[in-house]
Amino acid sequence: MTTEVSSRIPCQRTLWHACHMTTDASARPGVGQQRGVKQLSARRLVGTSRRFVRFHLPLLRKTPWQYGGEIVRTHLVTGDERRQLALIRGDHDVCWAATDEAEPLVTVRIATYNRGPLVAERAIASAIRQTYERLEILVIGDHCDGPTEKAILSVNDPRLRFINLAERGLYPTDPVLRWMVAGSAPMNAALAIAQGSWIAPCDDDDEITEDHVEVLLREARQRRLEFVWSKAAMEVEDGRWKDVGSFPLANSAITHGSVLYAGGLRFFRHNENSWKLAEPGDWNLWRRMQSAGVRMGFVNQLTYRHYLETKQRR
Repeated sequence: MTTEVSSRIPCQRTLWHACHMTTDASARPGVGQQRGVKQLSARRLVGTSRRFVRFHLPLLRKTPWQYGGEIVRTHLVTGDERRQLALIRGDHDVCWAATDEAEPLVTVRIATYNRGPLVAERAIASAIRQTYERLEILVIGDHCDGPTEKAILSVNDPRLRFINLAERGLYPTDPVLRWMVAGSAPMNAALAIAQGSWIAPCDDDDEITEDHVEVLLREARQRRLEFVWSKAAMEVEDGRWKDVGSFPLANSAITHGSVLYAGGLRFFRHNENSWKLAEPGDWNLWRRMQSAGVRMGFVNQLTYRHYLETKQRR
């Protein structure tokens, strides 16, 4: 099942025209004309503002008033992302070429921070076990500690690449708000250096099933999609699991690691300020992709395991 979303957010050009609209050449010059210009501009601006409020009403309802500027910033960024996507696609319907190699390189991206041996034993190990073998396993440390670095470097696989950032990203001090955006710095760093034509995110305390990349890549290419997501098994308490993942795209219908998307979308970056919108960073990213018109589809198959959140060393 495929969904294509055409966003109706007014772009920056619309806002500019609303503020600079002129009357036609036959209008009477002078004060009256100037008054007409202001009236016409005001009507256009009010209409644009109403569309803006109507589209962003869910955000406006949940966002504290002092962070209203983040809604405007996100709105403008989405307009830029929509135009960038159109440029990358060119005359094609997707941002990847049909002439791509039979087995394109896929980057499994793992961001980590002070997770210790678990990141190697679970996330990295699951990437190594993939039935699709042409992988780059890219692990980016958020200035992680020695034990975590040692565990990653102990893995013997030529496809593994590890980079530890010199400084940790700047996140809110409140633990809930920090949880929403923690890891956005290494995730964005990975997008800048990933070599794969496709990107498969994986959390450092979770794992992808052995056929995760194979299944999602096949579906994306056969159905000409730029973004696919699948079902995930989520551990809700010790030993109790439930399936998460469904169509259409919604915050409760997708997990961070049950996703694969085309490398042509790497210009979509994680917003480290999405906590101001009361949105987790991954959902903010997927929602912006949807608003920009990315071709998305759901795969009704379980390909990811999301374990109960564990405490990591601060």
